[in-house]
Amino acid sequence: MIPIQIPGRGRLVSWTTIRKPPLKFKADGLYHVGVVDLDNGQRVTGRLLLQEGDALGDRVIALSEPNQALTTPTFKVDKHV
Repeated sequence: MIPIQIPGRGRLVSWTTIRKPPLKFKADGLYHVGVVDLDNGQRVTGRLLLQEGDALGDRVIALSEPNQALTTPTFKVDKHV
């Protein structure tokens, strides 16, 4: 697999909460994983920064990662839509 750039916007389709992370992510504690339908028609899975009031169907935006070594997309609900 090779890393690629993805469009930064889409719609939240589903999510789950990881309460017992794998050992590699144990320091992260509880975190959320979301499924996003991107505006270009692709469906991706990535981290989700979930906040109270976020719901299925909300528009989301991908966050820029300061550490380019991270390859997992991270999304949050775009409150400006």
